[in-house]
Amino acid sequence: MPVISILNQKGGSGKTTIAINLARAYQLQGHSVLLVDSDKQGSSRDWQSADENNPIPLLVLDQVSIDRDIKKVVNKYKYIIVDGSPQATEIAVATIRASNFILIPMQPSPFDIWASSNLIELVKQGMTKNQNLKAGIVLTRLVKNTKIGNEISQIIHDFELPVLKSNIGQRTCYPYSASLGQTIFDTERASSEPVAEINTLANEITQLMS
Repeated sequence: MPVISILNQKGGSGKTTIAINLARAYQLQGHSVLLVDSDKQGSSRDWQSADENNPIPLLVLDQVSIDRDIKKVVNKYKYIIVDGSPQATEIAVATIRASNFILIPMQPSPFDIWASSNLIELVKQGMTKNQNLKAGIVLTRLVKNTKIGNEISQIIHDFELPVLKSNIGQRTCYPYSASLGQTIFDTERASSEPVAEINTLANEITQLMS
């Protein structure tokens, strides 16, 4: 079953936000989903514990054995979503080995993009060793009606990884729902726009893996 890992060594990229909402999107499509927290900071753990009725099962795998540990549960779920380690560590390398798809959330800022270069290289190395591994960059925290500058677009292009058509906007409903231990699918404050962008992202990843 597909293992989709969300990785970025730069804090504030929206990694955990995407992981929890992507897991819920697949779950609401009728699939069995497991959320894996491999980040020693435990952001997904904190999120899940905020709501005792949280519907998404979570497993903590924050050791370098994560690739072997995932194999023990991979056949029990349709999708496994990994909230990845924030650093280019051995855990991140092991996560790449365990994955079918690597999603790299990235803010359209030169500082955030430059900070992702080490991870990008690790992912590309993983793709040379595993030709079935796929990866893509998703732009996050985009301000509505703001265009990405040519220089930033060129820097991202130089990474030689596909940039997904989907993107994630800068919306207050994401941190609000997370503070409740929920996703944007479960809170009344969320409008149809964030729901649509997460569903679009989920469907695009599925298509890219097929």
